[in-house]
Amino acid sequence: MSGLGYDLDRETALVPLGEGRFAVDVSDCWNIGDNPNGGYLTAIALQGLRSLGHHQDPISVTTHFLRPGSGDCPGELSVSTIRAGRSVTTARASLVQDGRQRLEVVAAMGDLGRVSDGGPSVTIAPTDMPPPEECVERDLLEQGV
Repeated sequence: MSGLGYDLDRETALVPLGEGRFAVDVSDCWNIGDNPNGGYLTAIALQGLRSLGHHQDPISVTTHFLRPGSGDCPGELSVSTIRAGRSVTTARASLVQDGRQRLEVVAAMGDLGRVSDGGPSVTIAPTDMPPPEECVERDLLEQGV
C-alpha cells in the first residue's frame, strides 16, 4: 500500500477475498471516544461499492448503524448490486466485525464526470483556516457526546 498518499486512503484500503467480499483493518485513528467515526466507516463501505462497476461517485448514501464499530479491529465488507442502470447503480454494503454486523449502507452510485448538460456550476472559495501546526490538537480537548 505504499503507493497510497493519504491516511484515509490507507485506512479505507480493502483486500479482496472473493466475489464482493473484502477484508479491512478498521483503524482506531478515526475514533470518537472508543468507537470509529460513522463517516469513516461509511467511507470504507463506499470503497467497496466502487468495486462494483464504472459508477464511482456516490450520489446518495444512506447508512444504518446497527451497533458501534470497533477501532483497531479487522472486519469483512460485503457488497452487492441491487440494480445497475446506464447512469446510476444502486448497491448495498455490509460491514461485519467479530461476527456481528455493524452497519448497512445503501447507495446510488453514478459518474459525475459524465454530467454535461450545461447546468449551473458553483465554485466556493475554501474557508480561511490556520495551518495545521497552529490548530488545537483534538486529543487535548475534553471529549463527550
